[in-house]
Amino acid sequence: MGKDVTIAGAPATVCIYGDGWGTNVWAGNANASCEFVSAVHEELIEGLDPTRDNIRQNLKPAITVTSPVTQQSYDMTCVQRNEELLSCTGGANATVFFY
Repeated sequence: MGKDVTIAGAPATVCIYGDGWGTNVWAGNANASCEFVSAVHEELIEGLDPTRDNIRQNLKPAITVTSPVTQQSYDMTCVQRNEELLSCTGGANATVFFY
């Protein structure tokens, strides 16, 4: 956790490794703390089974997430960017990547 990487040409920090739901890595850009990445993750997986459900087939296109850091709610738009990479963007220029 906390490893700096580049995803889709953007700098990001890995926050979650190997969580089920058909994903392996969750990361955030400089405007998304790991706590916020975890909050986005929790919102997207709510009601899904980690061993049977793939998040790509159940992706919510729009979510509202409360930041554990700022205690503010942010609207996020989520899309599948390619066969593997998905992302949610919004709030205060935050991007959460997952694949």
